[in-house]
Amino acid sequence: MKSNIEKAVAIIASLSLLLGLSIGQIHQQQQEIKQLKASHSSFDSDHIRIMIDGDRLIELSTMNDALERVEYKLKEKEEKLRHFRCRIGRHAE
Repeated sequence: MKSNIEKAVAIIASLSLLLGLSIGQIHQQQQEIKQLKASHSSFDSDHIRIMIDGDRLIELSTMNDALERVEYKLKEKEEKLRHFRCRIGRHAE
């Protein structure tokens, strides 16, 4: 009798674990579907949406505007990097 109860508990625990894993997978798939839908909807509009370094979502009307914005951000980052290297160089001397 005790052996049957232990087997039943082991089976229930195994099934519970499998159910939990299945629910986790379903949740992850739903999140991925939502992300895909959100990214796909950005292509349906007349605007280009881009995210740069965690900045808020930027909406631009043309691809040229988007490229100019990315180039500007890149130059900004390069300038910060140059400044940082200069500061490190002074401290190393």
